[in-house]
Amino acid sequence: MSLVPFGPSESASLRRHLDLCLHLLQTMEWLLDAYVVDFFTMDHWRSLPPEWREVLEAMAPEEMAEWIDMKWRERQPTAPKRMSKPMPLALMALR
Repeated sequence: MSLVPFGPSESASLRRHLDLCLHLLQTMEWLLDAYVVDFFTMDHWRSLPPEWREVLEAMAPEEMAEWIDMKWRERQPTAPKRMSKPMPLALMALR
């Protein structure tokens, strides 16, 4: 009886997924470890990838609230239904 509930191909797929997650976390470690005050005093905004800044600058407060809290729309029936720009995948992964 195997203790792993999936076969070798699923195991390899899971390993690749975990490796990608680890790579993302290592790449953005500086941001994840930053204090909010550091974001302003050390100008971390300029360290964000340009495509992130572009999307975040274009977001309305309602869009930001929805992106942070996916259940926000249920509580705000008049909220916009779509984001003005698609989110970069790496930014979505950190949410």
